[in-house]
Amino acid sequence: MSGDASLLGYFHSNGFATYPGLGWGVIATQDQDEALSAASALTTRILIVAAIARCSSWALRRFSRVVRAPSAVVSPSHHETLANLRRASARRRQPSCAGSGLGPHPQSCDR
Repeated sequence: MSGDASLLGYFHSNGFATYPGLGWGVIATQDQDEALSAASALTTRILIVAAIARCSSWALRRFSRVVRAPSAVVSPSHHETLANLRRASARRRQPSCAGSGLGPHPQSCDR
């Protein structure tokens, strides 16, 4: 091995249940950069995704403020909107006297 950083692992076999094992041990080494490369790549990806999510969240919040600000000034309240919808629906249900010259009111349509 050269002077590069390495990871060292050791395992000693003790057997299992009634089997006493052979008492062997294993020592393994691996270059630190190689051993941690997958973890480093995952960390980098997580940080990139977190940065994109944070920027997207900020942009969406900012955009929604821009959209909500004029609508709060221009649009009527929820109750006014419902009342307008009910009135428009009631007008649509009234019989029309179109072409009779009597007007839009049901009372004037009596023939």
